[in-house]
Amino acid sequence: MAGIRRLATESIEEHYQTYVRSNSELCFLCGISSLAQNRFNIKDDDQWRADYDHLLCKDKYPAFSCHPDNFIPTCHICNSKAKGAKDILWDDKSGRRKAFFPLPPFQESFYHLVRLVPAFADLADFRANNDISPLKAARLQWPTATPDEREMIKAWIDLYQVPKRVAERITSTFCEYIDADCTPDNFDDFCDQINRKCRREPADMKVMEWRFWWYRLYQWLNEQSDDIKLEAWELIRWKQQLVNGNHAAQTFGI
Repeated sequence: MAGIRRLATESIEEHYQTYVRSNSELCFLCGISSLAQNRFNIKDDDQWRADYDHLLCKDKYPAFSCHPDNFIPTCHICNSKAKGAKDILWDDKSGRRKAFFPLPPFQESFYHLVRLVPAFADLADFRANNDISPLKAARLQWPTATPDEREMIKAWIDLYQVPKRVAERITSTFCEYIDADCTPDNFDDFCDQINRKCRREPADMKVMEWRFWWYRLYQWLNEQSDDIKLEAWELIRWKQQLVNGNHAAQTFGI
């Protein structure tokens, strides 16, 4: 190990810390989860680090099991749950994927192409079933992507299942997150808050978990008509009333 470190000029822990400082504290593949949690005033060699995923899995491509270009830092879900030992070069139908290297210096990032489009539940249904999600769906779309880009995006979807993960979080916490993040008092305040959230990319987008995906939702909301925004506001307001009512029942027994 000492010989390997001498040749590499750095340990894997130091390599990871250099990567995080240069790129992102979030998983580059999903933009959802932190890679690891650094502790204050601890030297790089003693910090915790994220998993390093084998892009080309060891079972199918053993010749690349130790190749440095085959390792990328990923979150636990992307590495161990979503991708596992999937083949990034061939799909389940023996079709060749249009794969790509997902990290810098690769320049063809597609994050700027994605749109997050929610589908709201009917307020009457929401009122009749207090615990249902206010959203029926939250779909990711790439309306301006080229055919080649769509093929690469499809490989990313198949391997890491990010759209399903995003849809679950957005649909299950839509009202609670926006209420806590924007704290709107009324419909006009709600519209103003949404507009402010979209003026620029959040400074903490590469640091805070889920920030990128909520930013994309705010962008979509801000583009919509007042009728659609009002529909969203009614759902949020109903959820506020429901939560406040539950708190009153728990506290005062009423």
